[in-house]
Order: sequence, then structure tokens, then C-alpha cells
Amino acid sequence: MKLRQQPSDFRVRERLEADLDPAGAWGLYRLEKRGSTTEAAVAELARRLRMDRRQVGVGGLKDAHAETAQHITLPGPAQPRLTGRGWVLQPLGRVREPLRPGATSGNAFEILIRDLTSEQARSAVDRAAQARAGVPNYFDAQRFGSLAGGQGFAAKEWIAGRFEEGLKNLLATTYRGMDAREKRLKDIVAKGWGNWAQVASALPPSEAQGVAGYLRDHPGAFSGALRRLHETTRWRTMAAYQSHLFNEILQRHLRRTVPGGVDVEIRSGILYFPLEGKAEPAALARERWPLPRKNVIVPPGIEEDVAAVLQREGTTMDALKVAGARLDFPKGERAPWVIPEGLKAEAPVADELNQGKSAVKVSFALPPGSYATVVIKRLTYDCRHTFRG
Repeated sequence: MKLRQQPSDFRVRERLEADLDPAGAWGLYRLEKRGSTTEAAVAELARRLRMDRRQVGVGGLKDAHAETAQHITLPGPAQPRLTGRGWVLQPLGRVREPLRPGATSGNAFEILIRDLTSEQARSAVDRAAQARAGVPNYFDAQRFGSLAGGQGFAAKEWIAGRFEEGLKNLLATTYRGMDAREKRLKDIVAKGWGNWAQVASALPPSEAQGVAGYLRDHPGAFSGALRRLHETTRWRTMAAYQSHLFNEILQRHLRRTVPGGVDVEIRSGILYFPLEGKAEPAALARERWPLPRKNVIVPPGIEEDVAAVLQREGTTMDALKVAGARLDFPKGERAPWVIPEGLKAEAPVADELNQGKSAVKVSFALPPGSYATVVIKRLTYDCRHTFRG
């Protein structure tokens, strides 16, 4: 099974309920892109308009290997239609407030699943009817990009006080498929690890150079070096391990309460999916579980799952912080179960990119923060997955 073999195979349309106001101080725009990340497109746009990237309001990040449409806000006078490398900006009107992360109504998807045998294609269509009752609301592999090198979670090292080990995982580990420039920078850090004057002088201006310069001036102060990482890097690193803990708690709970499901492997572990006829726990869609962090109240019914997962990880809820570096896990909560809106799978067709194979187009909508690829995994759990991006 192949996903995102070409960008048009994966179409995403962000949903937004916005109150337009002609007197609003912010312009609302639709950003359509293909083959570019949200960050890359927004950074180019900001340079074009000679404004600080932080002035661009964004509700969510969209992948590069897809055709996507999302919303952004810009301060100041209305901008005309603009184009850039792989993106188009369309004006929609004015709003009173800038767009902030998570302030959308979710996303609608049209996805073409390729490289299926005829039997796999028929099974995917049949399973779409079953999955209308919902799927576990896991974080998927995109959340765990930092694990691509097989080095483990940097934040897990940090909460155990192993600051150097976690920092090395983050700054010095390369993996197959990494951008060539990023790989060169990481190789410099890895080869010179400990000789911080040499590393700092060899690196161009970058996040890693800032860390190396700090350690050159403050030998051994690895907890302080964590504060030299960019805010986005720290957030992503902490959120990745927190998301892994949430997944582990959820899959253990479902495995215990709804036995007889199937496993799908991702780089961070195993995702367990209950199957039709196994008392699908759709009632979980009405619940909200807090994301694991210090001082959260564990909801009734999952206490033993939380305790078992944290014990296996060698930690406790009270230890879910990075002492000495002023780093905490993000606050938040998440429904453990999500029901795809309008889930539909069309009849299989011949796959023109993979000779002798079939393709199935599926469409559905999800709330913010839910992963379309989890739905695809539920439909194709017995296939070998090749997900790009």
C-alpha cells in the first residue's frame, strides 16, 4: 500500500468558521500549496511582504507531500492574490483577531490509497463502513519525526536528568532521507561532540551553533543548553514524548477493554485497533483525557492503564517535567476516540502508477488534531504501509 505517491493523492482542506468584519485589523487569506510545508510557504511569504514571520497567524501545519488549502491572517492593508514556490495566496476578507494554532474547525480529506491488490482494495471499501463508528484518536507517525534515526525520545532522557544524552539524540543523530544540509550540520555536531569551540566555529549560524557556543562558554551545563534550543524545538520534543505516552495509555486501555483487535506498527510503537463486532467504544468520543503531565487528574476507568504505562517507562506522573531546565509538557486534553464525518470509500479502480494494482479513493472530515493516516491504517491494517511525508 502506498500513500502520497504524488501530492494530488492526498488533498486536505482546512475548515474555519470565521466572522468577517470589513473593519477588522487582520486580513484573512486562503493559502493553497503543493510540495511545500506550511512553515516554508509562510516564511517565503513573510520575506516577500517584509514582515516578521511571527506576525503571520496560522491555525495548523500542513504536510509538504500533499495538496492543501488552509487559512492564515496577516496584519495591515489587504494583500492581492500572490504566488510563490508551490503556493498561492487568496484574499478572503477581514477579521478582528489573528488566527492562532488550533483555532480551526478541522480538516476535510480526499485520499487515494494506491498499490493495493484487488482483495486489499475490496477490504478497504468494506472496512470504511465499519470505521464509521470511529477509530482510536492516536497521534500518528508524523508526530514522531524525531525518531526516524532510531535514537529514542530526547524528552524521556531529559525528564530522567540525562540532559546530555537527550541533547545528543536531538542534535547529532542522522537518518536515511534527511535533508542533505541538515545531515551535514548534524555530522559536524556528532563528530565534534564535546569539543564545543570546534563545533561552534564549524557550524553556520543556526540553533545548533547557539547550543555549541553556550557549552563552549559553560562546559557541562547541559540543562542550560536546553534553553538555547528554539521554542518550537523544545515544544515539539516534549510533545512527541507526551503524545507517545497518550498513545500507549490509549492502546493499553482498548486492548484491555475491547480484546480481539489488530496491531499496526509505527516508529514510536504499536497502534491497536478494535474491529467490528468487538463492542466498538464509540462512547469514548464524548470523553476527554488530559495529556500526560505533572499534576493532572487521571479520569476514572484508566487509572490502571496510566500506572502500567508509566511504570514500564520508568517514570511517574509527578516526574513528567524537566527539572533544572524550566521545561514542562504542554497542557491539553484529547478525545480518545474520533468519528470520521462523512466517511466514504469509492469503488476500486485500476492504479495507473502501479501496474496490475488497484486504488481506492476515500473522503472524510476530522476535528483539529486528529490524523487522517490513522483512519487509513484502520482501513488497511493488514497491508505493508509506505507513507510518504
